[in-house]
Amino acid sequence: MTGLFSIPEGMAYASIAGFAAPLGLWSGVVPTILGSIFARTVLMVTTLTSAIALSSQSVLASAGLDPGDLGAIATMTVLVGVVMLILGLLKLGSVMSYVSTAVMTGFTTGIALQIVAGVLEDVTGYAPESSNTIGKFVDVAVHVDEWQFAPSWSPRPPSRCGWRSG
Repeated sequence: MTGLFSIPEGMAYASIAGFAAPLGLWSGVVPTILGSIFARTVLMVTTLTSAIALSSQSVLASAGLDPGDLGAIATMTVLVGVVMLILGLLKLGSVMSYVSTAVMTGFTTGIALQIVAGVLEDVTGYAPESSNTIGKFVDVAVHVDEWQFAPSWSPRPPSRCGWRSG
């Protein structure tokens, strides 16, 4: 079931991060295969996270790399995997027990706001001009009169859809 959920989730995370949606498929397939090979228990679930997806494009841009370059994306992916492997081998996952519930709730809420802000244009039809997450919400709220709730759609003429008119 997790595999089926990972397909649209991976594509959504890739789109929100500013990458091509099919790249999200790889982000779900490869870790799942590697996790199934190296996990020490069948109870471990290897899945995608929105935190890495949302920060990856800005990391590449800050490093002066093109976020659209597949080589840069692959290199960053391998480096993140290596760092995670080193942290796992050093058993530093136990450090997470010292992070309070309030901090984790704030982190999760922040990620949720980032995801919603990333799809505001798709939902409202209005492209916010602000690069700040809260600014996007304010910009969209101020410009409610410019929202497009339904796409302009007109049915095809009968001759184009194969129907015969009478």
